[in-house]
Amino acid sequence: MTRPVTVVAHRGASAVARENSPAAAEAAVAAGADAVEMDARLSRDGIAHVGHDPDLARLAGVPTQLADMTAAEIATHRAPDGGPWAPTLAGLMAAVGGRLPVVVDVKLRGRPVLEAIAAAAPPGTEKDLVVGVRSLDDVGAAREILPGATILGLLPDPDAAAALAAAGAAILRLWEPDANPERVAAARAAGLLVWVTAGHARGTGEHAVGAITTGRLEQMAALGIDGILVNDPAAAIAVLRKG
Repeated sequence: MTRPVTVVAHRGASAVARENSPAAAEAAVAAGADAVEMDARLSRDGIAHVGHDPDLARLAGVPTQLADMTAAEIATHRAPDGGPWAPTLAGLMAAVGGRLPVVVDVKLRGRPVLEAIAAAAPPGTEKDLVVGVRSLDDVGAAREILPGATILGLLPDPDAAAALAAAGAAILRLWEPDANPERVAAARAAGLLVWVTAGHARGTGEHAVGAITTGRLEQMAALGIDGILVNDPAAAIAVLRKG
């Protein structure tokens, strides 16, 4: 029997709503997702904002880096639905309202962004926060700054399970093409859970980040993974929990 798989809504339920938006978070809740993922970056004045890319060029045709704009300047760039293209992390977490655990993909390294995430988290929600970091040093920093949070390793090396566990992380993230029985077993031996990001880092179409077919999803579940990050949590749940 395969293990139960945690379904994480990647950038919210981004297959049906604007990525990293309150609507995507609401859609994740409605779909029955187990958690909602959002990306964290910093404005020039040190406020945590939710945005996958370093700028708004792809979404809004604005090439200015978020790091070069103040929070007030970022807020002026509005999507057609009236909301900001890059909302504050505090605002989006408040929209989730504790209904789902929040997974924060920390796009930057170092303490300032982790401190901004800690400042953004509503009181009492740290235990429902998963913080994804990209270096072993940041695992230690995250444990110090967010001691109640669960630490997810987003390291580029898919074979870093032992080092990640030694640093204090609880979850190893693998990209779908990197997920295999040997790596899952290595993570298990290190005491880590294994989450997989569906798709390819630079994929398109059915291999885009967060996209997955029924067959591929069943293959991932058969590996014994613990979680999957997908754009369409409702579809994933229908496959993983049928019958």
